[in-house]
Amino acid sequence: MHKQDDTTFAIVVPHEGGLAVVLDAPTIQRLKLSAGSALKLASKGTSVTLTPVRQEVNDSEFNQATAHLHKKYGKALKKLAE
Repeated sequence: MHKQDDTTFAIVVPHEGGLAVVLDAPTIQRLKLSAGSALKLASKGTSVTLTPVRQEVNDSEFNQATAHLHKKYGKALKKLAE
């Protein structure tokens, strides 16, 4: 039996001179995301796919990138999450 993926809608909002994708709470919970979660973005034609990036905690490059993003966008991401 093939289980069909859940389809949900997200909105794009202005954010610090760019745009941000806002996901609903059930999607965030299902994907086990939190503020600062890394997502891989793939696009083909007019379709976009976001995939959570799961890395080991010991990966220093990933941790540095996450720390940089948190420092730069932490306040804005917290506001979006509220």
